[in-house]
Amino acid sequence: MVHYRADASGREASFALLAALLGAIGYHGLLGITVGTTELGSALPTPFYPLAFAVLFALKLVWDLREGAAGLLLATVLSAGFALLLTFAIEGVLVLAEEPSLAIDGAAGLTVLAVAIVLAFVGYWAVLSAVEWDARASAYEYTQGQVRSGSGRNQ
Repeated sequence: MVHYRADASGREASFALLAALLGAIGYHGLLGITVGTTELGSALPTPFYPLAFAVLFALKLVWDLREGAAGLLLATVLSAGFALLLTFAIEGVLVLAEEPSLAIDGAAGLTVLAVAIVLAFVGYWAVLSAVEWDARASAYEYTQGQVRSGSGRNQ
């Protein structure tokens, strides 16, 4: 079993910042799609978006090599989240290229970015908390098994 340590630095925080940036740009893509300024698949053909999920999913599974259903669930949720962010961000680039005033007028882009940073790091905290909880639960189950089997240090 692989043990994970909740770490609030390094590449994980970089992914949270990337998620915030994709989320801020993606907001404009989602806005453009819902208002009708653009439609899904305008920037890239729609089949590229499931491909993005598949690649992110495979990378997440290989990168962590976390065993069990928890690892599969984590890879699925994070890959789906990043694929959605990437999808709307790509469409958002198209919307902002055609109408940059959406982000510039009244510094709306900064407000959207600020909200995206907060949401991304709340999500980051939630993932770290879930991973740490899973690790603690696994350690507890392991120690309980050691006590029941009589393989503790006192023997």
